[in-house]
Amino acid sequence: MDEQDLRLEVDRGAQVENLLRNPILIDAFQVLEARYTDAWRASDDGDTERREYLFKLFRALGDVRAHLNQVVETGDLAKSQLEALKGRKRSFL
Repeated sequence: MDEQDLRLEVDRGAQVENLLRNPILIDAFQVLEARYTDAWRASDDGDTERREYLFKLFRALGDVRAHLNQVVETGDLAKSQLEALKGRKRSFL
C-alpha cells in the first residue's frame, strides 16, 4: 500500500470507530439482539424453520459488527505503517 492508501484506511478506521461509539448504533445492535433472542426463546420447539431464521439474523448482526471492528483494526494497522514510513523518511533526511 502506498501512503495515500494508508491514509484512506486510517480515515475509514476512524470513521467506523466513531460510528461504533454512536449511541444510536449501539442501541440498534442491542435492540436487534434482544428482539432476535426474545423471538427465538418464544418460538415453539418444533418450529425449526423460524428458529433457524432467527439464529441466522442473530449471526448476521454479529457478522456486521465483526466487519466494522475489522475496519477499525485495519485503520490502526495502517496508522502504524504510516508512522513507520514517517520514521524512515526522517532518518533519510
